[in-house]
Amino acid sequence: MYTLRRKIFWFALTSRLFLILLQAVANILIPDHKADAFRSPVVSTNSTSYGDLIIEKTLGGFNRWDAQYFMHISQYGYTYENTLAFFPLYPLIVRVVTEIVKVFLGGFVAYHNSLLLSAVVVNIYFFTKAALALHQLTLAILGDEKLAYISSILFCVNPASIFFSAPYSESVYAWLSFAGMLRCLDKTDIRFGNIAITSAVPFGLSCVARSNGLLNIGFILYHWTRNGVQKMWPEVVNRYRTLKTKWVTPFLVLPFVAATIQISITLVVTMTLYILVQIYNYRQFCMRNTLVLPEILVKYGEDNSFVMPGYGVSPWCDQEYPVAYSYVQSHYWNVGFLRYYRLKQIPNFLLAFPIVFIILWSTCKFIKQHPGYCLRLGTFPAKYQDNRKRPYVKPLYSSEMFVYFAHATVLVIFCLLFVHIQVTTRLVCSASPVLYWCCAYMFNSKLTDKNPTCIRTTVIGQNQRTMSFDFENLDNMYSKWRTFLITESLAGREAIIRWYFLGYYVVGTILFANFYPWT
Repeated sequence: MYTLRRKIFWFALTSRLFLILLQAVANILIPDHKADAFRSPVVSTNSTSYGDLIIEKTLGGFNRWDAQYFMHISQYGYTYENTLAFFPLYPLIVRVVTEIVKVFLGGFVAYHNSLLLSAVVVNIYFFTKAALALHQLTLAILGDEKLAYISSILFCVNPASIFFSAPYSESVYAWLSFAGMLRCLDKTDIRFGNIAITSAVPFGLSCVARSNGLLNIGFILYHWTRNGVQKMWPEVVNRYRTLKTKWVTPFLVLPFVAATIQISITLVVTMTLYILVQIYNYRQFCMRNTLVLPEILVKYGEDNSFVMPGYGVSPWCDQEYPVAYSYVQSHYWNVGFLRYYRLKQIPNFLLAFPIVFIILWSTCKFIKQHPGYCLRLGTFPAKYQDNRKRPYVKPLYSSEMFVYFAHATVLVIFCLLFVHIQVTTRLVCSASPVLYWCCAYMFNSKLTDKNPTCIRTTVIGQNQRTMSFDFENLDNMYSKWRTFLITESLAGREAIIRWYFLGYYVVGTILFANFYPWT
């Protein structure tokens, strides 16, 4: 019988393998839609090996939409200005893994197919790590094994699942985000427990994985502020009150100085890679250089009127802060304030409606349950005051979820106002645990099966304690892929959530694999 974490690992892995199979079947049986999208130029070869045929048939459906950009960057680098919209961490990882794969495959597989194989393998690896990190994060925040398990299972079949297997940066970004959130909760004995400097590493890498990685800095600032208010300030005040001689009072500011140095180092480490990427972009596209591109890339760029490095100066180069991302998104994808509010985009708004509704509805519910805590921006501990002598009702959502709700809400509102609305689903699914937590809370009924998982001993922190798990069938714990989400008879909200997740999982994979609008 598998442990819960082992069960999550195997379900994450089997969910990816089934998605690969579904994608391959859909790609073979359904003709591709002729989409007006970027397609990376491929150097033709004289012959096609059996290895190439196998990869193209089994994984070819993944190389669609923005995956073309990631594959292009992995193979050629940033050869066109529009590729600057995609950050370098994931393509770099894929390139490194491909060089290793080449050692074993040799000339048996074309390079672009080796890239595709490596990209999918990399995503499977980081996806399983993200599922386990989410389980650990949920335990740390909510302290509930049931919610942690359900959240991780839901993550494995999330509505944006196809983007966690196709050559997109969602999987690596999700793992880095969850890992960074965990590091912020580190109990290592740093001066007054302010903030673990090591959180800068995963968050810093997330900043060069996706543009919204910059929002993760908010977690660092929040935990630093809250820990300072709740721990450092009371200790300083207490020391001041117990001083016998006031001449040492100036030394009481030393903890604040240390905390300022600490947060400064953390922010510098977090931002360094992002700044280096911007410098690289500027040198490539804003300065004259003698970079020589392959003829096939030059011809493709000229045919499509793409700006290539060393060929001229783009408008963003003259900005006070020459960051390419906003200009590229606006110029090539028409991203901007309310630009997507057109009648023809109604289907895309409907596509994003479920996740927008769940996040905003749950946020309103959280604010209603913790109004005072929200007004204090989650920095002061929530205290219950019953002036009217009413019985205390425990809130559904833990107050510890404040910063995560704030983060998810900012993402959703930003998507509603600025970006292509259909991107909301994959953006939130890869950046925030809130969707999985809120849906897990809705799975509040015990399984009706007569054979629930028996009492099991688990390790939580340094202490062992025995807990009863009534949220998974015992038979399922012997299976790598069977879970309550698949085997149990669900009704009401639980059934709606199941069909939302599984429906998007299946339909999204089929449409994406054939170049139909699912981005």
